[in-house]
Amino acid sequence: MAITDGDRHRFYAELTAAAGESDIVVLDIAASSIAVQVHPGAGGSAVLSTSCRSIADVEAGNASWIDVQIGASTALAGDSGAELPAAITAVRLTAVGAEAIAHLAALA
Repeated sequence: MAITDGDRHRFYAELTAAAGESDIVVLDIAASSIAVQVHPGAGGSAVLSTSCRSIADVEAGNASWIDVQIGASTALAGDSGAELPAAITAVRLTAVGAEAIAHLAALA
């Protein structure tokens, strides 16, 4: 789910991935700042990935992805947060072992 707040030029999204699955959000705005919070389910972990490929590549399933390292790991077992590069075009959340949720906010 993505919501754009036109008055404040902000973009909000929630990604929800069931265990063993992924959820993707495309950032079709020129962001100056992107923040994300990741919440893996109990007993599970989550992997957050970003892509700089075109929106068309992301939507066609042809994007390449880089896992985001938060702290010392890319497999996040607890609640985590990070600032992401503003040049990314998409964010992917992958849940391992339990459902995971991520909240994303971008400032244009």
